[in-house]
Amino acid sequence: MNPDLTVSDIDQCLPQTQCTVCGYPSCIEYANALFNNEAQINRCPPGGAVTLSALASQLNHPEIPLADDCAPYTGRFIAEIIESECIGCTLCIEPCPVDAIVGASRQMHSVLADDCTGCELCLKFCPVDCIVMVKHSDQRKGETWPEFLDSEVSRWRHLAAHHRLRMQTQQDSSDVAQHEEIKQEIRKAVNRERTKRWKSKKRVTRLSHSQASNK
Repeated sequence: MNPDLTVSDIDQCLPQTQCTVCGYPSCIEYANALFNNEAQINRCPPGGAVTLSALASQLNHPEIPLADDCAPYTGRFIAEIIESECIGCTLCIEPCPVDAIVGASRQMHSVLADDCTGCELCLKFCPVDCIVMVKHSDQRKGETWPEFLDSEVSRWRHLAAHHRLRMQTQQDSSDVAQHEEIKQEIRKAVNRERTKRWKSKKRVTRLSHSQASNK
């Protein structure tokens, strides 16, 4: 491996579909696994021969067939929402790795076609199966990959990074809120114990005074 090689260099070889077929949550995490020699170069079906060749060159690794446990790439598709069947549950929005689905609770959702990578991750979250994958109709040929424009790949990389940052921020906020909730419960428990002890002490004091009066 080139000693100057970085994770970013490897990530540049990937088409940024964020489909997780490689077994990693995102393209950048697959790139990181490759950099650390924790994964094989043959786990990116969307990248096909182009990605395989690029990774082999970058990592000084012989080209090998696509891994048997990776679903074969069948061509570029994009998600579409059947508007008349959408119930506005919002369950498909968060799983989209590039935030290509927009909508609000109890309102019809839409897919931003130019941003959709065709990853299919949204499908399993729709409770009414109103999301379908349709063949990408644009016949433009990409500069690096047959079906992906370099400008699209760059945008998907940016959108995916923004999505990960947003999800991490939400998680951090949730962790802070949960921590504060735990602190409040502890304070309540301490106050209950103090009140319990105070009442017990008060009863003992009254009993002592009563016994002294009876003598």
